[in-house]
Amino acid sequence: MGCVRNLTKNDYEQLAKCVERCRVDTGKLGKEQREKIRETLRLTSRSKLLEALKTPGSPAYAAVARLLRGAMVSTMTPEEKTLLPKAFESILAHTPDAMGLFLKAPAHRGAGSSAVQHHYEIMATAAILDYPHDYKTRSGKQLYLGVSDRVDFGIRYSRDYASPRRFGTLEADMLIHRGTLNPLSGDMGKNLAIDAKHSQSGNYSLKPELHQQLAGIRTALRDGKIDEFCFVTNRGFTDGFKKAIDKANLLVAKDFVNANSRIYRDEPLENLTRAEREHQRFEKSPPGFFSENNEEFQCFVREHDIPQIDLAEHVEYPGT
Repeated sequence: MGCVRNLTKNDYEQLAKCVERCRVDTGKLGKEQREKIRETLRLTSRSKLLEALKTPGSPAYAAVARLLRGAMVSTMTPEEKTLLPKAFESILAHTPDAMGLFLKAPAHRGAGSSAVQHHYEIMATAAILDYPHDYKTRSGKQLYLGVSDRVDFGIRYSRDYASPRRFGTLEADMLIHRGTLNPLSGDMGKNLAIDAKHSQSGNYSLKPELHQQLAGIRTALRDGKIDEFCFVTNRGFTDGFKKAIDKANLLVAKDFVNANSRIYRDEPLENLTRAEREHQRFEKSPPGFFSENNEEFQCFVREHDIPQIDLAEHVEYPGT
């Protein structure tokens, strides 16, 4: 959470002058300048940041708003620049100690993480936080951030049980932890990982690196590192992108069936929990069962709550 020092109105006015000298205009600041801005934000009490963001028109608001915009690497429209402070305010009010907001997440959460640098990650998070009834995924799930949930940014997971130097991690732009962590009762909560795909014009298209990313998501779902994964975009996804997701989901379902078949095949009945004993046994699937066009397979996925990679389109902060 950083230092909790208090900043006076005079401090904020000095910050404003400093930022003005740095010419906070996205695209003109260097890496070192952005790092200094993030460090200033990190060292500022979150309560003081919130206090400043709740008073538009004040010197404190102007100073903090400029810092927040200066911390972003991505190019923003005038509307996005105007609304970015409001989006930050919503997130800070919901999860004051969110990791990755101004300082990268700790190394033990995954090597190679970084602090938020793209404004759309903030805008998309604020959108599902402030307008939870406006956004649904392709599978029909509500995309929201509950009162008891927390959100962190830039969380990385190892692709397997170790992180190779190349393609070694899977990153969640936003990670929503839902539920109560209570190991004694077996309740570990659920982790929903979100990847924000921003497009300046037209639908977001299939990129070569997506296949590598989908392989990492499949592994994370299989090993229980995450419970759900969703791609969000401010526009739409192309048919090619959706087709790649559909193919990956077939492999995710196969992993689920193979894991459960192994449980029932290898474990004595007395070693299974009641839920496992009551669970349907997975027999050898008929040819063509794992097909995205097979309605029986789709029903099977829904019946057994098999995790699938989801999509949400047109997730925009109103006014952008």
